[in-house]
Amino acid sequence: MQCAKCRMTVVWPDSLTAEKKSEFAAIVREDSVQGIRFAETHFELNPREAKVLVLHIAHRRSECHMCGKRVPLGESVCACRSVNLDW
Repeated sequence: MQCAKCRMTVVWPDSLTAEKKSEFAAIVREDSVQGIRFAETHFELNPREAKVLVLHIAHRRSECHMCGKRVPLGESVCACRSVNLDW
């Protein structure tokens, strides 16, 4: 997905299961550095891709990571134009 707010492309493997997404998001919410390492190891992303992915995970369930407005579960674009991954 292309994030209009930060002008970055957010990538993740198409084969990610709901369980793996949830596990990854929980790790990111605890420690973003561990989330980057997890994405590099388990999703085979390069460091830049992993960091961008981590930065777009919603910090709290159903809240935009950028502005805090409500966002739907899953992948979405907030009114502030930021990509949100509420996994």
